[in-house]
Amino acid sequence: MFQLRDNSLIDINTDQQVATITLDSPPANVISSSMVKELQQACLELARTMTAVIITGRGNHSFSTGASIKEQGHNSPADNQNYFLELYHMLETIADLPCPIIAAINGYALGAGFELALCSDIRIMDETAVMGAVGVNLGLVFSTQRLPRLIGAGKAKEMLFTGRRLDAREALALGIVEYVTPAGLALTKAQEIAKVIASKNTHNLHSIKKAVNQGLNMDLAQALELESRYLIEMLDTENYRLRVKRFLHEE
Repeated sequence: MFQLRDNSLIDINTDQQVATITLDSPPANVISSSMVKELQQACLELARTMTAVIITGRGNHSFSTGASIKEQGHNSPADNQNYFLELYHMLETIADLPCPIIAAINGYALGAGFELALCSDIRIMDETAVMGAVGVNLGLVFSTQRLPRLIGAGKAKEMLFTGRRLDAREALALGIVEYVTPAGLALTKAQEIAKVIASKNTHNLHSIKKAVNQGLNMDLAQALELESRYLIEMLDTENYRLRVKRFLHEE
């Protein structure tokens, strides 16, 4: 199990096969260079043993407001370049984890915090939370790839060009989040969903996630061929045979 260092910027709790990672640098939960390294290591380690992982922020103020502007202001240009390269690598690592990732969005999710939410498979948003692709407000190019794939190029460009923030209702209407909860209940909803996911076969879940993610970069015929290969692979598993027997017995 992943061991947290003293004065860690994240907290980890596990409940059976579900791990919850809490960004623990309140109130803004900024993603500093140290947090990038901790998140990278923790997610890789937890994905080896957990069926599902929840990511949330400490407190009610923020999921994460993104990169540390204070840190960037003191860094050299080379240090800032290294930071963003490491940030990209960490975000890609989380997006590519084999297990389902759920973001429980409490408070502000901005910049790199917004992108972290986009890397998750399921997003649950507190009704009081706010999110946005705000890179343009700092003169940065960010969130230009995952966001348009999720909501379409036109709406994504409007958000990216203006840097405006969305409330929970608009985020739900656009399909950026799957659920909006009453205030303070985003994590509870995430835990409910994670518990259901954790009752499923881990290998089956991994194959579903790979089929969806890989298929998004293929045309439909190629994607269906990919799905059929994963399906045929599942037919030869003990999990499938046991579930069929259980279904026939219950019938």
